[in-house]
Amino acid sequence: MSEKNSKSKVDKKNDRSVANEFSIRLRLAEASIGLNRLKLGEFQLSADHDYQLSNRLAYLHKLASDGVPTILLYLGWTSSPDWTTDPFTNDSAWKASVKEHFERIAPWTFVEKKHQSESGAQFQMIVRSISPDSLNMTLPTTQLSAVEGEKK
Repeated sequence: MSEKNSKSKVDKKNDRSVANEFSIRLRLAEASIGLNRLKLGEFQLSADHDYQLSNRLAYLHKLASDGVPTILLYLGWTSSPDWTTDPFTNDSAWKASVKEHFERIAPWTFVEKKHQSESGAQFQMIVRSISPDSLNMTLPTTQLSAVEGEKK
């Protein structure tokens, strides 16, 4: 996956950046504790690795805890003609990559199942992919002619 696996490093640690980092780590720990109550295995959301995924899971948990039914859709773009070496050639490749990252911070059994927060709100994470071919993104002939004319 082409996401950063850790928080951006701050060159100078001023009081505000230290407080912000503390707040982020606290929220990730709170979400891990709450998600561990599901008894699916151990959640270890982290600011040190797999941060973007950890952050998304923490926000999913926060919304559900606040009573907002929520679905987190982790959507991958597969078989892109714009990427010369596409690591995600199909849905299976995308899901395998997500699973590899996910299992470093949480049990895979969490994914694709509906859960209920202590507030009663349902929440779920789903993993899907889409390819350009599935979108039928062909331009009508008149638009193709106009685009070709602009290139000249």
